[in-house]
Amino acid sequence: MKSVLIFLLQVNFLFSAIDVGFFNTIATAELKKDQFLTIVVYDQEEKRLLQFRWTLFHNKGLVTHTNYRGHPMQELLYAKYRQDTIKIDIALRDNEGSFYHPYLLITFLGYDYKQNRANFEIRHKDLQEQTRIEIKE
Repeated sequence: MKSVLIFLLQVNFLFSAIDVGFFNTIATAELKKDQFLTIVVYDQEEKRLLQFRWTLFHNKGLVTHTNYRGHPMQELLYAKYRQDTIKIDIALRDNEGSFYHPYLLITFLGYDYKQNRANFEIRHKDLQEQTRIEIKE
C-alpha cells in the first residue's frame, strides 16, 4: 500500500511539472454578469477579437456567450471536471492536423456568491508560436 501511494505521488509530481511550460499564456479573470472579456488574437498579420461574457448563474450552472470571427456560441459550464472548459480554435491551418491548431481554453473556476462574480482561467496554446493573445477586461 505504501509503495502504491509513493507511486501515485510521483506520477502527480510528473504531471504537474509537465503542465508548467505547456501553455504559452495563462491568465485569470473575474467577471460580473454581462461584463465583457475581450481577447485580442494576433495571428501572423491578422488581428481578431474574441468576446466572452456570462449572463446567468443558476443551479451551479453558468450560461456563457462567446463570439469569435462572427460565430456566436452559447455554452453551459459547471465547475466540474469535463464540464468546466470551452475550447476555441483561434487559427485554422490547412496544412496541419487538428491537434496542432492554436487554441484557447476558457475554464470556469467557480462563482463568488458574495460579490456575484464568476472566476475564469484563460489558457493559450500554439505549438508553432505564430499567434499571441492580449486580454482586456
